[in-house]
Amino acid sequence: MLMKLYPPSSTQGYALVSPDGAVLGHSYRATSNEAIESMFSEGADQWSERQNEGWQVMLVYARIVVPYFFPGDARQKDVVPS
Repeated sequence: MLMKLYPPSSTQGYALVSPDGAVLGHSYRATSNEAIESMFSEGADQWSERQNEGWQVMLVYARIVVPYFFPGDARQKDVVPS
């Protein structure tokens, strides 16, 4: 049984960065405003306060990979799909 493998694709968008420098992947959106609204829906005034706390919006590139699962024995080292 052969399965079709899809090549990975890439896209760019915006994500929020927390004050400690962690990129929040779940805030990834096409525009910076959508990324901000995904976490903070208070409005522009509240966002300026969040920026003073250290929050940022960053242009990021995401690589989308379709997962490929196959049965195998976990005790074997090099299990190759058939």
